[in-house]
Parts: sequence; structure tokens; C-alpha cells
Amino acid sequence: MPSTASRLLLAVGGLVLVGLCGCTSTDPGLGVKPRAAIAGSGASASSVAAAAAPGATGALAETAPGAAARAEVQFLPVIGAPPEKVAALSRALAANAGANGVAILPSTAPTPPLRLKGYFSAVSEGSNTVVIYVWDVLDPRDERVHRIQGQERVAGTAADPWSLVSDSTLASIAAATLRQVGGLTSARTG
Repeated sequence: MPSTASRLLLAVGGLVLVGLCGCTSTDPGLGVKPRAAIAGSGASASSVAAAAAPGATGALAETAPGAAARAEVQFLPVIGAPPEKVAALSRALAANAGANGVAILPSTAPTPPLRLKGYFSAVSEGSNTVVIYVWDVLDPRDERVHRIQGQERVAGTAADPWSLVSDSTLASIAAATLRQVGGLTSARTG
């Protein structure tokens, strides 16, 4: 039986996600300003924040050089995950984009047909930690045209659920996201 604290955390996380379902903001940064840099990651704030503010440079993740791609997308800021987890997710997206037919463009590039804005949460559920993710797929007018969502379970619980989320869990999320983005863009163009 989950503890009261676990149930409360799950309820609050669910309410946050429900509230985000109706989000219609056109501000890609949702008022979030990038930090100067993530300590030790070697990533600039712009590479993590993607397009948090007009004129930002870099991208959440850029496709590895030489990767074949048929779809071009940009990633907007990820909300809810700690910076070090966003950096790991960014690396996984970049590493797997070409294999899924996706080219990830920097925020300085012209606006592509699709941009993704991510919302992440990690909560304890029973004896597991669950990472819940939602990607709003936006068109060039910042209107949502699709939503990608999913969950990844991790064994164990902790006071900080993110402490149990490994790079391999984030790589699984990146792979699932890119498969869906590749399918979306194929459906839109073919």
C-alpha cells in the first residue's frame, strides 16, 4: 500500500500534468530563463534551454554529423527535469536522431515544420519511480498539432525521485520519442 506521501506526490504530479494539457501559451520558454551553464556537463545553457529566449543559440540536441534524416525538428525547453537529466536526455536524442530519420536543428535555424516542447515529472508509485513525459508537437505558429506522452518505470523509490533516473532510462525515453517523431513526420510528408 503506497504511503500517504506517495499518494500525495502522485496526485500533485497528476494535477500538474492535467493542468499542462490545457496549456495554450505561445511563449516557448514559458518565462524560464536559461542558466549560464550546467556545471560539469560542458553544455551551454542554450544547448539545454534550446529556444528559451529569442536569440538563444544552440539546441537541446543536434543530430550527429553525417546522420541521414528526412524530418527536421527543433526541441524547445524541457520543463520539470533537473538540468543534468535534460543534458543526458539531450545527448540521447542527438545520438539516436539519425537512426530514426530525424534531424534536430539548433534554435538559430529557421523555424522547421515541427518543434517539441517537453514536460517531465518523476514520482514514486508503490515500490517504483515513474518518469512521466509529455511532448507537445508544435507547428510554426506555435499551435499544438500532436502530443507524445509516455512513462518509464524505475525500480525503487527515493526522497528525490530524479536521483533514481539513469541515463539508460532517459535514452529509452529519447528512443520512444524519436520513433514517434519520425512516424509523425513520415505521415505528414507522405
